Amino acid sequence: VGLRKLSLTCNRLSSLPADVSRLSGLEDLELQSNRLTSLPDSFGDLAALRVLDLMDNKLAALPASFGRMVSLSRLHLMYNPLGVFPEVLCDLPRLSDLNLGAAGLRTLPQSLGRMVALERLNLAENCLSELPEAICNLVA
Repeated sequence: VGLRKLSLTCNRLSSLPADVSRLSGLEDLELQSNRLTSLPDSFGDLAALRVLDLMDNKLAALPASFGRMVSLSRLHLMYNPLGVFPEVLCDLPRLSDLNLGAAGLRTLPQSLGRMVALERLNLAENCLSELPEAICNLVA
């Protein structure tokens, strides 16, 4: 079966090895409160991942491969200097809980309306001055 849950919370990690994608059975990965500035391109190969906590790191972007994490249902990115909503998140069909609080967001894309599995969305402590009309598409 292999490793299913890995907690690396409150360390000083600034990067992850590209081979992290070999943890194909990983379902829950806790990386909050580290110093991560980027994720390896292979990160999206963690197809079994359901819960990912990247809160309180230094991520300014997500790799394009993120859209391949089709099992991901909970993603916490609060306290990362993203600045821009990562549109690759709109490709995650099971994402139901998304935390993008205090991520420096100024606008939200219309593609947000495609995230129909969302049940919880935290956008607190950003710099939003308006909401896209597409947010009204987030109904059951």
